[in-house]
Amino acid sequence: MNANKTLTLSTLTLTLAALVLWGCAGKPTRTRPGEPAAQAETTKQRKSVGLVVGGAGVASFATVGLLKKLKEEGIEVSYIVSTGWPSIFAAGYGLMKSIHDLEWFAMRLKESDFYSDGLFDFKKGYSDHSRIASRVEKSFRVNDLAQSRVPLYLTASHLDTGKTDVYHTGSWSGPLMKTISLPGIFRPFPERSANQWIFSLNGLDVDVAKKQGADIIVAVSMYDDYLNFVETGVKDTSENVFRQIFLTKFKADLQREFGEAHYNASVYLRKPPTDFGAKRAAIQAGYDEGARLARQLRSSMME
Repeated sequence: MNANKTLTLSTLTLTLAALVLWGCAGKPTRTRPGEPAAQAETTKQRKSVGLVVGGAGVASFATVGLLKKLKEEGIEVSYIVSTGWPSIFAAGYGLMKSIHDLEWFAMRLKESDFYSDGLFDFKKGYSDHSRIASRVEKSFRVNDLAQSRVPLYLTASHLDTGKTDVYHTGSWSGPLMKTISLPGIFRPFPERSANQWIFSLNGLDVDVAKKQGADIIVAVSMYDDYLNFVETGVKDTSENVFRQIFLTKFKADLQREFGEAHYNASVYLRKPPTDFGAKRAAIQAGYDEGARLARQLRSSMME
């Protein structure tokens, strides 16, 4: 082999080596899952999700299935804004040890935990909500909303002024009883005196959720069975006039709040809101909606 051939082969070898090194340098460094760099990259890309739930009656048990499925799908909820009966289960999600404890608690709730002290019986006057308050207090064991594993915002409205109060810290007991009070099911909750009543009038509080700064707002309504129940009440009475005025505003607020959320869902069992035999169906309906929402959110949460 002469000198020219030797030089050509050497040059070719050096060129190939340079190309290989250049190709290796151009490839991104792979980091195994769980390493700090990978975690930092995931945190940077993942968008935050604020969940807004509202409802009345047994359809509200769907909150349990919804939260269970989102957790299974790895959809991390940054905070929950809740009004109405879903607040019972949203609070349980934050204050109980696990989602399994919450589901067990929900399935053990009975009609008698709600149907007492005048509930669903307008002839017995205002309810003090003592039965359900006692039941929840024995199950949660944590008294301060600030101790919730997921930041929780309970909302309720003054009946006279329409002003919305937001409860984020302190005892959950009073705020929870206020927010589950809705016309036609629970009587108004007395705040300080018999002349100051609290109702959950807003339906969904997407406005409150937006103030907390999440990138994506998800709103889930569990009011359809309740609205049907109230609409079909006694006609041609003075009480019905109030009912229709309330429903008109209530529906308008729901529609507006739904439109301001990035994603929304509804749970409609087509059963009376007092049918506790539909608890399991409600939880399953929430689970199904959670699966649908998870599919939508998965792509949106990553930039």
